[in-house]
Amino acid sequence: MVACLPTLKNPSLEDQLLFICTRQSFLPAHRSALASILHRQSLRWDEVYATAVAHGVAPLIYTNMSRCPDVLAQVPPAVRGKFERCTQINVLVKELHAERIRGVLEFFALRSVPVLLVKGASLDRTVYLEPWYTLSADIDLMIRCRQEDFPGADLPNVHALVQGRNPFERRQNVEFEWFGHHDVSMNNLFPVDFVAIWKEARPIKVLDQAALIMAPEHMLLAACTNSCRKRFFRLKALCDIAEIIAAHPINWDKVVATARQWRCEIIAYTALLVAAMTLQCPLPQGVLDELRVPRWRRQAIEFLSRRQSFASLATLSRGSHALNRRLGAGILLPLAAYRLKELLTNIRIVTANFPFAR
Repeated sequence: MVACLPTLKNPSLEDQLLFICTRQSFLPAHRSALASILHRQSLRWDEVYATAVAHGVAPLIYTNMSRCPDVLAQVPPAVRGKFERCTQINVLVKELHAERIRGVLEFFALRSVPVLLVKGASLDRTVYLEPWYTLSADIDLMIRCRQEDFPGADLPNVHALVQGRNPFERRQNVEFEWFGHHDVSMNNLFPVDFVAIWKEARPIKVLDQAALIMAPEHMLLAACTNSCRKRFFRLKALCDIAEIIAAHPINWDKVVATARQWRCEIIAYTALLVAAMTLQCPLPQGVLDELRVPRWRRQAIEFLSRRQSFASLATLSRGSHALNRRLGAGILLPLAAYRLKELLTNIRIVTANFPFAR
């Protein structure tokens, strides 16, 4: 375990509850900590629910609160009802997602084209004990083929498949890309080696169809870059990191080497640090040092991390709307994790679709 981690500075009781409940392994110590929070003063339960939904972990939060009858009894009936409905609906949604994925896999299997599950589509099957623990906006996939190499006459069928061939399918959004995926490379901000990802991918089954998933080290780094996209404190992203580490034997030397190769070692450092600070995610001694983040940048990242980037979980994504982004305090930590070149590239990507940038 990493020693002497910085600690959060005065998190709200609502945030403390959410951090405690964002985990699959909910131990007696977590139950005691949860009960201690509720004995101090009443919580803003509407905010707890709204934040849990916004952070994609409402069913998991409710599952862990339900393991503590004394705690659950303090949740207002109206809020408890919202948690219950959200969980019930998500159970159905994840079953529909599995069927949707099965259809895509079957389509490409008939054409001998492998498909790799990305992000939640992969984690639901390899990390989480129940896929409905977390909320997913869409289904992310990578196709082991470049678009120019795919038969042109068959492309309309691909587009129809992804868009949905019937009302049922159209309700399950699929986001797929040829050979790579923009969420993994953050819109090509980092030189991710997708050839290596495909080479080291591992087989799994989704219902009766074959699929691929990333090797654990690639999966972890993809979760770290996704955490940066979500301003590092989104609970689902933090939970993904912690649960990947818990579910898979990680070759940490490979994680460090790959992070350097992809030039995302500062992102990885920040994501792993925040996961350890908030969810007590166990990290090997020295792994953060091995990422070799400059001291001045570590200090800036730790300063902002201790203060949750001057935001709460409820306000993380709030701010003035500009350049198709919410510009608030929550954006400070991601900015601290970018090199200057990466920051300028990211600004160029964000502004590319605006008239004044042309």
